Amino acid sequence: MLHQRFKDIVFYGIGFYSFLARPFLRIKFRNSKNFYINVGCGEKGISGFINIDANPLRPKILLYDVRLKLPFSDDSATIIYVSNILEHFYLDELANILKEFRRIMRPGGILRIVVPDLEKSISSYIQKDSQFFSDFPRNFKSIGGRFVNLIFCDSQHKTAFDFNFIKELLAAVGFSSKNIYKKSYGQSLMAKEIYARIAPQEEHYKNRCLFIEAIK
Repeated sequence: MLHQRFKDIVFYGIGFYSFLARPFLRIKFRNSKNFYINVGCGEKGISGFINIDANPLRPKILLYDVRLKLPFSDDSATIIYVSNILEHFYLDELANILKEFRRIMRPGGILRIVVPDLEKSISSYIQKDSQFFSDFPRNFKSIGGRFVNLIFCDSQHKTAFDFNFIKELLAAVGFSSKNIYKKSYGQSLMAKEIYARIAPQEEHYKNRCLFIEAIK
């Protein structure tokens, strides 16, 4: 895994590219409606989604820095899926990102967020449940080291979340608190055929992550 210091340099370049590309992407997507977005798709995209990532080495994805204004029209996206990405941003960046998500979502659209679960992590740490944590990115034996693996991920993660914190951040950008739901792996407000495309991506994280859905 590349160190965050190197990634920071790369992301500055991706941000500059995204700034230049945004007017052209706006034209490309100007008539797009009722589409699905997978933000931070990683190596595997989701069929039928616009798969977005900040890695220039991954083909067939939309290379874009989501810290910038998104190249989509207001009220246009039906589903936004964000898995294990939000913890990589600073809080001020998160506010802008979540605000942009809400802007491009159509009324009734669904935002599904998956992040490492701070509450479960703390509980497992207190109970000395070392099996809850993984050996990634470093093979620590101590419970403290394994906790740090998950929450800070070798300095890759900048923020940690429990449900109430996510709810607070979403409400601050305009989502109604009554339309923010704590879910679990296998549960979704999406149509079954759509969530069936997402579920395989979540199986690896089902015991360690927090699942949230918000409706605009």
